[in-house]
Amino acid sequence: MIIKTLERDKEEIIRFINHLQDIFLKKDTSRGISWTSKQLDSWFRRNLTDPELNLGMYHENRLLGTIASAPCKVKYKKEILSAAAITAFGVDPTLIAELTNAASDTNMNLFREKELEIFKDLYKELLVRLKAKKIEFIFGIPKIKFFKRIIQYLEKEEGWVCLNKKVGNETRIMGKFGVEMMRKSGEINALEAKASILFANLSKNRIKEGQIRDSTLKDIPEIVNLLNKRSETYPIARIWTVDEFRAYLDSYALLNESTFSIRDQYPTTPFGIHMKVWEVAGQIKAGVLYEINEYFLKKASQPFIFIDVFALSPDLSSEEKSDFIFSFFESHLSHVVLSVILLANYEDFGGGYIGEQEPKNLLAKLLMDKPDRLELLEKKLNRFYLSNYDFSYP
Repeated sequence: MIIKTLERDKEEIIRFINHLQDIFLKKDTSRGISWTSKQLDSWFRRNLTDPELNLGMYHENRLLGTIASAPCKVKYKKEILSAAAITAFGVDPTLIAELTNAASDTNMNLFREKELEIFKDLYKELLVRLKAKKIEFIFGIPKIKFFKRIIQYLEKEEGWVCLNKKVGNETRIMGKFGVEMMRKSGEINALEAKASILFANLSKNRIKEGQIRDSTLKDIPEIVNLLNKRSETYPIARIWTVDEFRAYLDSYALLNESTFSIRDQYPTTPFGIHMKVWEVAGQIKAGVLYEINEYFLKKASQPFIFIDVFALSPDLSSEEKSDFIFSFFESHLSHVVLSVILLANYEDFGGGYIGEQEPKNLLAKLLMDKPDRLELLEKKLNRFYLSNYDFSYP
């Protein structure tokens, strides 16, 4: 086995990711999101911007495991720290079974043991590279159900601290249309559909002034200003520059070139990436960056909204914030089944949302200790703003 910088062999990486999703989501040919070349390019350009921090463990020419780190800047108090998220971790159970002469790749006890060994090797090499680049703060958001052993290892042997034990996305059904589409596809039965209507109905409150419109490139500085101002209200938060956010948007735009298998079934659904802003008298009060993609549930693929960024002015009242959110949702009630707010621990998004059923931990570690920073890891964080970096593959 050798560990080296992840080769940009698209076919092998896509095979590796989709194979993991087939196994762990227990669907032979369907998965949450089926990765394509465009989606892979978008993901690399959006998050994995430093090739030296993307590692692969190879057996001959086959990927056995991967790990990566997504660099970013975070604010703690008034200090800006060079940070990085641990992400893109995965190990191939089938190759593990072949190398250990196991009867099948379904022996989870054996797999979890080998997975931990591989994680240790990949993590230690990544740590050397992170320190060489003077990264000061690292964090990860692993799902407890899948990575319990790795979480225990990081806390007990590597000095990581758990800052929040209930991190996750929030999901809501998008109105009667969403409920009906889920009933027709067999995701829920008639009785569940009736109960779901109670949660699916939106508040009747809507914005009282201004308009929600498509954003333009000229809006980016104002959106970044909103994000950074709002970040001042959190104990720890990601900080953006205009150039970083523009590059983030550009990388997302590759998704608009993707193909969607359910496009004919949902001809009015605007698949792809979108950015909307709420403008009042020439001033932007809020913005939302989101992706409309197809996602496989238990029975069929459905159109989902995945909300990546909410930029909300700190001057908005709770009522105004709620009015904007529900006004935004109203425009998508007739063509999207579910909405998912990614890593939603930074705002209260109102009624109708269901929290993560399989929560994640927010783990963190300081790589450059200073006395005035140590308290960063001494308090539990209920609210924080960090971009949605999946510990494993989304």
